[in-house]
Amino acid sequence: MAVISVVIPCYRQAHFLAEAIGSALAQAGPEVEVVVVDDGSPDDTATVAGRFPVTLVRQTNRGLSAARNAGLAASRGEYVVFLDADDRLLPGALERGARHLADCPAAAFAAGRFVSIRPDGTFASAARPFGAVPDVYAALLRDNFIAMHATVTYRRSLLGMAPFDASLEAAEDMDLLLRLARAHPVTLFEAPVAEYRQNPEGMTRDPRRMLVGAMRALLKQRAWVAAHPRYRTDYASGLRFHG
Repeated sequence: MAVISVVIPCYRQAHFLAEAIGSALAQAGPEVEVVVVDDGSPDDTATVAGRFPVTLVRQTNRGLSAARNAGLAASRGEYVVFLDADDRLLPGALERGARHLADCPAAAFAAGRFVSIRPDGTFASAARPFGAVPDVYAALLRDNFIAMHATVTYRRSLLGMAPFDASLEAAEDMDLLLRLARAHPVTLFEAPVAEYRQNPEGMTRDPRRMLVGAMRALLKQRAWVAAHPRYRTDYASGLRFHG
């Protein structure tokens, strides 16, 4: 089975990092490599990472997009998962993602669902099912329904060298999903594969920042949508939703 790389950027989240790393190393099935990116974190991120058999990349603080790009550059897997340092993978997550990509060789990524956990790691709630999604790009224009990045397994060969736009302070994952979904098939599955921590220190707790990022990601699609009129209604819906 293909090697899967799990890239874990970390900034001020060392107190959760061991759980994230442990959830990746505990995966059964495919060969897993874990790359931790210490994005100039002022805590003991490097010390925590040093307790595990992982590749550690250290850089001055450059933000989440740049950290993910650095982790990707240091990894070797045919498939790649980006796991935030305060989240966790569920058992079987990587095997499921790899299997769905193997079953759909043209797919740029496979995405499953997630469950929410409280700051202490206990269960909070389950995400709603995808249901029928006949056009993933159209659905992403309306709203980033995938919602949690660690549920996505990417095919490395379609990512490029630096897939995340470092000019975006938020919604860089939405930007990447949109660019890939408009150009390639995508496969979705309903099984939960990740745990999304409701962390009061997390980026998603800043709704204004998230909305601005999502709007900027959408605006990057404007020229493409203008050339493909069938998506104009979906695009307008997304602008209203995020505006």
